[in-house]
Amino acid sequence: GASSYIENYTGNLYIFNSSNDRDIHLSTDDGSGGVADYVHCDGSTGAVVLSHYGNVKLTTKSDGIDVTGEVQCDSLDVDGGFNIDGSQITYDATSNIMKFTDNASLYFGSGNDLRIYHDGSHSYINQATAGNLYITHGSETMIGAFTDGKVELRYDNSTKFETTTTGAKVT
Repeated sequence: GASSYIENYTGNLYIFNSSNDRDIHLSTDDGSGGVADYVHCDGSTGAVVLSHYGNVKLTTKSDGIDVTGEVQCDSLDVDGGFNIDGSQITYDATSNIMKFTDNASLYFGSGNDLRIYHDGSHSYINQATAGNLYITHGSETMIGAFTDGKVELRYDNSTKFETTTTGAKVT
């Protein structure tokens, strides 16, 4: 009386349309008293389109999928190249190179402590919060820059040049 069912208790259930270049639509109420497609299987393009209240959110295509809106997931595994926000960040899986456009920044640490930035002409490494900046090779410090203090240049992990409040000290 109030509901209709499609039920199958054995084997597979198939829904198919054998008409050439025709589609299958699953539609229901759009939340406003109208009707909208939620699943559309396009027989002429091969695409499957998923919608939310009639607004397309995911479309399959020959080389993958196209998502409109936000993707939330517990884990993400990207096995090839990727492009974030148009062309600001790209990764080429063949050459294993990540590229950033001019004026893009990398921030590290919960307080955005370390920042790496290039403005198109100049490059910057910035220890933005309290703490020291060390440039190391393996276990040896090559350069040490200390907050409100000295800068050290080292040879074989031994300080050879350092700035002081009155100038510099060379060892």
